[in-house]
Amino acid sequence: MFIGFYLFATFHFVLIFEIFFDLFYR
Repeated sequence: MFIGFYLFATFHFVLIFEIFFDLFYR
């Protein structure tokens, strides 16, 4: 259960980071 939560949090973190990076890069 802890591994699933870690992967879920990591996925959301990467998704948000990629969106912010795309906004700042333009």
